[in-house]
Amino acid sequence: MNRFAITLPTCITLIRLSVSPFIMPTLLVMRLPAASLWTTGWLAGLFAALGATDSIDGYIARAWCQESFLGALLDPIADKVLMFSSLIALVSLGRVSYLSAIVLIGREFLVMGLREVALAHGALIPVVWSGKVKMFLQIIYITIVIINSRVTTSPAAFLVEHIALVAALTSTIYSACVYFQYFFVVCKTS
Repeated sequence: MNRFAITLPTCITLIRLSVSPFIMPTLLVMRLPAASLWTTGWLAGLFAALGATDSIDGYIARAWCQESFLGALLDPIADKVLMFSSLIALVSLGRVSYLSAIVLIGREFLVMGLREVALAHGALIPVVWSGKVKMFLQIIYITIVIINSRVTTSPAAFLVEHIALVAALTSTIYSACVYFQYFFVVCKTS
């Protein structure tokens, strides 16, 4: 297959990449503060659907033998753009603390840096399972934050949101440690 082929999975990734930085944060900032329950649910559903495309495009690419260099290159970028733009919008609304956003976003830059240094030394750090779990838990957390924008006074909703935050932060830190471990092993052998 052509390394830069535009396949169905790549098209799904491109949709996520184009919608994430413009439409998602704009909708969150403009609609979430005064959103009705229906609008909040719709925004949470849109975010969750965009997050789900991360798994869908990968599954289709593997199942239909449509993996491409372009898709592999764009997929992690699309993931980061979705997470960063949504987190920044939610921080601006006061729905996510800036410290949590720094940890969630900072881990991505840390791992990208580790991969670049390893690549400069002729080594490749593979995608690890904990990174996929981290992405899943971050999507769950942000979806819950969006939903809870209408029910912030409910103690149960507050508890669920904080449990999701702890799970997202824990998986973020854990996966960063796993990447550090891979980095030291890979760089030691190269």
